[in-house]
Amino acid sequence: MPDNNKLGEGGQPMNFSQATRAANLDADRQLIKRYDQFQAKYVWLARITYAIGIGLLGLGVWLWQRDHGIWATVVGLLGLVVLLLGYMLGQGAGSGPYENGLLVPAIVTGTAPLTIAALANMQKDDSNEPVLWGVLKIEVNALPLHTKQVGEQVPCVALFSGDNKGYWAQLEPRPLSWATANEQVIHDAMTMIEPDEWRALNRLAPTLTALPPDVVHYYRADFTPVTL
Repeated sequence: MPDNNKLGEGGQPMNFSQATRAANLDADRQLIKRYDQFQAKYVWLARITYAIGIGLLGLGVWLWQRDHGIWATVVGLLGLVVLLLGYMLGQGAGSGPYENGLLVPAIVTGTAPLTIAALANMQKDDSNEPVLWGVLKIEVNALPLHTKQVGEQVPCVALFSGDNKGYWAQLEPRPLSWATANEQVIHDAMTMIEPDEWRALNRLAPTLTALPPDVVHYYRADFTPVTL
């Protein structure tokens, strides 16, 4: 059974958002461990957050045993919130992003070092406001199943977080080829992404090389840059 039979369908809710077009990928965890450069960060952050949350719950129990009921409740609730945050961070590791992240276009923008730039609509909902594109350039350690040449199309899954005046503040793209060795999945993902999105990315291509990395840059529908 191919691992892209649900490619392009909606994803499951993840961190207070839900992708209308997800990869729904049957991800190869060994490939993720080998290539996904974000995974270690999320695992480390989740473990630290869980440790803090468990410590707060333990402190809450200690306060309760000493008849500090109000403080015990406050600290205990804070511990639960921290544990929820740890759970959300944990979703950023493993196969979750490749199953439920938004399918977005990216292209290779440089080869020394190897960089890609991904584009996504940064609106938080389906409002009728004009589209606001977000572009993020990142350096990648590896890009299997792709030729390392400028302009190469790289379908990615993206996670979003934060808020910037009603729009997403952060965009985190991950190439699908970090989680599958099936070249057909990559090809099919390219066709699932709207042609208008590929055209928008290609329209911005001349400016992408000069963009500083790891910073989301916003563009109106007419491709004029905007600062939020």
